Amino acid sequence: MDCREKAATESEGLPNCRLIFIDALNLAYWCGCPASLRIPATALINLIARGYRAILYFDASAPHRFVSEIDIYQRFLGFPEICVEVPSRRSADRVILRLATSANACVLSRD
Repeated sequence: MDCREKAATESEGLPNCRLIFIDALNLAYWCGCPASLRIPATALINLIARGYRAILYFDASAPHRFVSEIDIYQRFLGFPEICVEVPSRRSADRVILRLATSANACVLSRD
């Protein structure tokens, strides 16, 4: 079973929490493909459509990873209620885990 088939199977067991922090840069490298906003954006849209509150969290290095999608990335940043860029020199993973713990939220990541 490849990672795409596994993801389709696991998506049926959605979490009980209503708030989900998405480790967006981590998901952008889905299945070893080059970084793309397509995967984290699709996750965000699907979670919101299912009634979850979801927020994308990006590492500060994200603008350098999405050179061909920089306009889309910058548009996402215009909506701080759904997109956050963690400041440089801070670990996005640590920020996400700390916030998720304090808010009793779930984390969507490949880690």
